[in-house]
Amino acid sequence: MGSSPAPLPSNDGTAIDQGIAYILLLLALILFSLLLFFILQVFIVAVLAIFPLVPKSLSNRAYRLSFMGTACSSVYSLYALYRRPRAWTLQVVQVYFQLVIATKDFIYFIYCLTFVTSHLCLKFALIPILCRSLERIAKFLRHNFSRSTLYRKYLEDPCVWVESNTTTLSILSSHADIGLGWLLLVSLFLWQRNIVQTFMYWQIFTDAGQYVIRFGKADPVLKTGPASMI
Repeated sequence: MGSSPAPLPSNDGTAIDQGIAYILLLLALILFSLLLFFILQVFIVAVLAIFPLVPKSLSNRAYRLSFMGTACSSVYSLYALYRRPRAWTLQVVQVYFQLVIATKDFIYFIYCLTFVTSHLCLKFALIPILCRSLERIAKFLRHNFSRSTLYRKYLEDPCVWVESNTTTLSILSSHADIGLGWLLLVSLFLWQRNIVQTFMYWQIFTDAGQYVIRFGKADPVLKTGPASMI
């Protein structure tokens, strides 16, 4: 009797794995696009809040919505980058929180909570949010729509300017943070003073500065590697 030919290997498993990987990648891109669209909305609302011709009631609502939107986007960005600890042991959770607390997203989250829960309406506090939102929007448009005709015609020059002047925006944001801290100190002598808010702001400000001085720039992109090991 002749031996029967060996069956050919099936590629169904490989095709399914590739399909699942493609779907997960597509889902991640969609979620990332939604995040950037949400940041764009925050930027528009923040501009509306500081525009002088807007009615006071609408401006105050836009002011608080800007902080709430930035807080929500910061939490989502932290979850997208770091997910959650793989184990709930004390050592792993400690390393996880050390990575998360050092990021800009966490600092902006606490920053927004500090002002959204306060009765003070300091439009000056929106400058760091505007600078950060503008930087992230420009980077997203330049990396994903560089071949678009509409982008090349209207948005390329502003996006290139923003990416080439990130240091200037960071300096502007830092000066706004310092000026805001002094405004909060001055507000302690007014009837609208909020001692808890002033203490929290300066605590966040000094802790973030000390971390940058000791460990370098606080940027979640630089720490995605260690986070994946948790």
